[in-house]
Amino acid sequence: MPDGSLYAAFDGDGKVIVSSPTAGIADLALQRDGKIVTAGGSNDFGIARFNVDGSVDRTFGGDGSASAPFPPFKVRGPPRLLSSATAKSSRPA
Repeated sequence: MPDGSLYAAFDGDGKVIVSSPTAGIADLALQRDGKIVTAGGSNDFGIARFNVDGSVDRTFGGDGSASAPFPPFKVRGPPRLLSSATAKSSRPA
């Protein structure tokens, strides 16, 4: 809400708590249709999508989520510097 209060129509109390095998949301996006997509993980990478009212969007992956294991990897050869970057946009998703 503009004043920072919770939107009570969202899952009945303004918040949603879910149990996830890929615990640890690292990012989220608001789709143009108002649905919320979350992404993150620890041992696995997971994505979940929620409807505008806070309910799980069961049209996404059958149960509202999808996940994939992070593949194990080994660094071979001399040590290398590894880096990553994230691009941000001011345009809506």
